[in-house]
Amino acid sequence: MEVSTDFTGSADFGVDNRMSEISWKATELGTGGHQGKIKLQDGVLKVRDNELIGGTVTIDMNTLSVTDLEGDRQAKLEGHLKNDDFFSVPTFPTASFEIASVSPVDTINGATHLIAGNLQIKDITKSVSFPANIRFVGDAILATSQPFMINRTEWGVNYRSGLLGTVKDRIIDDEVRISLK
Repeated sequence: MEVSTDFTGSADFGVDNRMSEISWKATELGTGGHQGKIKLQDGVLKVRDNELIGGTVTIDMNTLSVTDLEGDRQAKLEGHLKNDDFFSVPTFPTASFEIASVSPVDTINGATHLIAGNLQIKDITKSVSFPANIRFVGDAILATSQPFMINRTEWGVNYRSGLLGTVKDRIIDDEVRISLK
């Protein structure tokens, strides 16, 4: 049973990194692509008078995993995604997201708010926005995004991008589907 709590005044809520994750899906011509998850390292959400107003999260890039493969193929792809062709995890072990604004919406199917903020990957920061469902349940905030797309090349993740003249049947789509929980 959901119990709504009245959060008047200001409060900070720590992110439960055991329950929070980012899901991703990338497509590749010819293979269909791959999907996986990344865990959050930590974070805080700021609330004032029953409204999410800001926050920051740190993304643990070392937890980047592939969920559609197993065994050696899974380990090989995870290693490749963590090397310099993609996310350079030894150099950039974390990414981050800082909420810049949260606006109530009623025009996006299934979403209660539009969240805008700054996503930093590989020391490159770009603005992103996405629809999310934000609820207060008991003494917690449940926030889940609708799936949204980011263009990986904006953060210097260019391996086998169509922008680089990659042969058509070897292209990995620049757009990556993301959802947050």
